[in-house]
Amino acid sequence: SARILVGVRVAEASSLRCLFLASMATLPSSRQLGTIFTMPKTRTRLAVFPGSFDPVTFGHLDVIARGRRLFDEVVVAVGWNPGKDELFSASERVDLVELLVAQMCKDKPGDEHGNELGDVRVEAFTGLTVDYARSIGASALLRGIRNLSDLQYEVQFAVTNREVAGLETAFVVAGQSFA
Repeated sequence: SARILVGVRVAEASSLRCLFLASMATLPSSRQLGTIFTMPKTRTRLAVFPGSFDPVTFGHLDVIARGRRLFDEVVVAVGWNPGKDELFSASERVDLVELLVAQMCKDKPGDEHGNELGDVRVEAFTGLTVDYARSIGASALLRGIRNLSDLQYEVQFAVTNREVAGLETAFVVAGQSFA
């Protein structure tokens, strides 16, 4: 279940302070600031991590690992890039990513606090990434950023994907050894 922390920061301006005090007067006496309310989980947070993964790299695995901390499920979407010559076939790339992800999930089923990490599945797809993401009910695309050039390139797509397809983009910055 999701947790929401309710707290109020009083502004310096006296008008805001008065508004805050007036709103506090309407709260039940049993209500305390900092109370944690638990909300029922209504849906799975599903992200798509698209790429050609030809070949899959440690940087890709780092993004998947980070995505598992942020989402309930990450779908590694192995696509085809007509602008690149293939080193491996689509089925070989899916098999290789599945093998490496299975080992990663076996080695690290939870985080350092004992919390479960998100599930990962690997699928091949063709066509537009946004069409595929919508077809599986994803709410976000997951992208790894190595440097400022990556960010500038990816932000253009992120804005378009949000405006046209209603898909958010979550960026994770690559670890120093993968940048």
